[in-house]
Amino acid sequence: MKKICRRNAVALCALPFIGCSIQPLGPLRSSTINDQVTLHLMLPPHIGKSWTYKVINHYNGYVLDTICETVTELKPEIRIRRESLKRGFLDDEIQSNWGFIKQEPTWEILQVYENAVPVWPQNLSLGIKEQYSTHYFANQGSFGYWISFISTVSSFERLELEIGTFDTIKIDKLIRLGHPNTTRTNLIRRETLWLAPSMGSWVVKETNGSYVVPGRRPYEGREDHLRWVLTSYSTT
Repeated sequence: MKKICRRNAVALCALPFIGCSIQPLGPLRSSTINDQVTLHLMLPPHIGKSWTYKVINHYNGYVLDTICETVTELKPEIRIRRESLKRGFLDDEIQSNWGFIKQEPTWEILQVYENAVPVWPQNLSLGIKEQYSTHYFANQGSFGYWISFISTVSSFERLELEIGTFDTIKIDKLIRLGHPNTTRTNLIRRETLWLAPSMGSWVVKETNGSYVVPGRRPYEGREDHLRWVLTSYSTT
């Protein structure tokens, strides 16, 4: 599995240095599909299943890293090992059940939720909006910070990626939360997933966030704007 991750990563990390201009990341190649993509075909996890993603800076199109995610345990919880080309092994993702995340390692601090959070809405009809809230503990700390989610099934789209074409469910999330850094107030994060049941996971994810730094002259700060794109996968 390590060979799969690193072989794809080396080629992809060279891409940003081709050409001289710096340009924002362009839109995905997608088209709306009328047939509803349903999760009854969602492939279940099994040990050894893996997905490899390139992580791209949305502002300039640079490939920042390549991360391989591999299912290593199914019981008592689903554990997904994460390995970065540049940083080695990262914090694991942990799900209580498939599609319900307990430990979220995507953001700049590790978030362990008091109650597992749905990765996607339970009702996947077009236009459905679901809300839920809980607390999270930052970096294994003992203080719980509030967090709330609004997830919306926005569309059904056919995505054309370098490795193939996927029928997906586009899910937009609006996330509001308290943050351990008290200079970050009114923190709002946005996350968009293109969930592909045929892959048993999402094939593209975009994340960004903004907050207000208080003071005599408050100003808006921004978190990284990233796009994760599937580049390879393994079903063994």
